Amino acid sequence: MSVSTASEKQSSWAILEKRAHERCALRGTKLTPLRLSVLRALWSANEPVGAYDLSDRVGIEAGGRRMAANSIYRVLLLFTELGLVRRVESRQAYVVARDGDPGSDMFFLCDGCGAVTAIDQPQLAALLTSQASALGFRPHHQVVEVAGQCRTCAESQSIKEQT
Repeated sequence: MSVSTASEKQSSWAILEKRAHERCALRGTKLTPLRLSVLRALWSANEPVGAYDLSDRVGIEAGGRRMAANSIYRVLLLFTELGLVRRVESRQAYVVARDGDPGSDMFFLCDGCGAVTAIDQPQLAALLTSQASALGFRPHHQVVEVAGQCRTCAESQSIKEQT
């Protein structure tokens, strides 16, 4: 397991912020202070976060004013369209997209600690597209979520069972 230093963490935020500015500019929109606050709150959470929780987090950052959930949803929709965040459907929550993530929504969800790991698996996406085509089905969105236990939780459970 690797541990991020404070400077590495700040560097990853700077990279994400720059990417957000670039993608907003390409879209012809601005990365407003509200949008930036939502992105920063989601980034700092290090876990999937729902719109209402983000509303609270952004409100605390803004001095206690809770943001309207519909405003948060609009920002999340924009960021999803820009490829900056991904929606974890089964948790009705969002995570920051990895740099270079082509947009496939494939997640491993830990039932123990709540960790979510996004993966890029173009072969699986292609297989799903092929199967849909064979059925005459035209998907507009693909999401694959696998629930179970992460390595840490499985090892912890194994240790508990041995004692």
